[in-house]
Amino acid sequence: MSTTRRLVSLGIGAAVAMLINGAALAVPLPGADQKCIDGYNNFLRLVSAQAGKSATSCIKNASKGKEPNPDNCIVANTDGKIAGKRSKVSSLFGSKCTGSEPIQTGATNGNDAHQDALEDLAHDYFGDPVSGVVSVGKQSQKCLQKAIQRPTQAFTELVKAHRKCKKNEMKAGNVVDSATLDTFCGTFALIDGANGGGGKVAGKYSKATTDVTAACAGTEETLASLFSGLDAGCHASPAALAACLNAGSKCRACLALNDADGQDMDCDTMDDGAANGSCGGYPAVNIGTHACTLNGAGSSIALTTEAFPIPPFSATGTISLAFGAIALDGTAAVNCNVVSLDPVVIPGIGDVCVNPYAGCASGQIDCDGGAPQDVDLIADHTIGACVSNAACSTACDAVCAGIGPTYTQLLSGCEGKCQGGAND
Repeated sequence: MSTTRRLVSLGIGAAVAMLINGAALAVPLPGADQKCIDGYNNFLRLVSAQAGKSATSCIKNASKGKEPNPDNCIVANTDGKIAGKRSKVSSLFGSKCTGSEPIQTGATNGNDAHQDALEDLAHDYFGDPVSGVVSVGKQSQKCLQKAIQRPTQAFTELVKAHRKCKKNEMKAGNVVDSATLDTFCGTFALIDGANGGGGKVAGKYSKATTDVTAACAGTEETLASLFSGLDAGCHASPAALAACLNAGSKCRACLALNDADGQDMDCDTMDDGAANGSCGGYPAVNIGTHACTLNGAGSSIALTTEAFPIPPFSATGTISLAFGAIALDGTAAVNCNVVSLDPVVIPGIGDVCVNPYAGCASGQIDCDGGAPQDVDLIADHTIGACVSNAACSTACDAVCAGIGPTYTQLLSGCEGKCQGGAND
């Protein structure tokens, strides 16, 4: 019996020793590295926070008619307040930071990631360039102000919570590189959890929903004209608008943190809880480079000469189409290069070899139905007496011309009169 007890005792002792040794493997980053990394994130927080405040001021002033060019106001940061925040980040390197620390990508990249995120967010909301926000009605002014102010404040809260989560997990020895940062602070739930925001981030987004929904009810201008950068579904109601604004804010914050910290968070899921390509492009689609074969039957080439006209002729060969990354608005750049064009026979001339000296002009494809066209539609029910539909059409042309050169007649007709047929 005693021998058995000794064996069991030794086994337990060995197990305890293994657990202790296993726990000892979690070695935190050196204190100097932690201090540098936390200072980096703390000062970057100030950059994006100021960018949000400056953008809010630009939109607010534009809505009241005090800022005629809100896009330049945001992009060029005309109030000049972001530069001072950026300098704080830069000052870390060469003092507290050597630049070789993990989980940071340098002052320039970090600064750009946090500043550009708010510029991109404004374009997500109001179009690129920003439009439809200058000199609007009183209720529209309130809507625009809350629509940019509350989501950018929530953006700042998310970044603050991420910094806190990162700091706590570094101290515990759990976060030592970008991969472990993904593990412990890589989702919205973790960032706003007990080691991070403690629910404060969710509270900010809830407030944004409440305030935007209230402020954007009964605007003088349509939500589509005020928020031209958003999809049509976001214009369905103030509540739908608030949901889109919040999703955009989460998306841009996530992308900025990934860029500045070298992380690989799933921003597409973080913004609205679904893997639907709403943030960071369309993850399931890789367009890449493709060869377009000219089959001679449905493909033709037209040549212009100074001597005499040449009718289009059938063509065979290959053209390469190279597609760029799909942007958040669903567009991607396309570059075209002629790989080869087979010799063609032109009657009266003979065999002709075509060797293009340059690629095709660059273009763009759109994967989600096309960019907004920003059409301004004006309807006037009564422009004067109506003698006939033909006379009405002439009168409408005159009215359109009087409004401005960009307006053309779409439809016209006399009330109470037939259009077409024997009784036109």
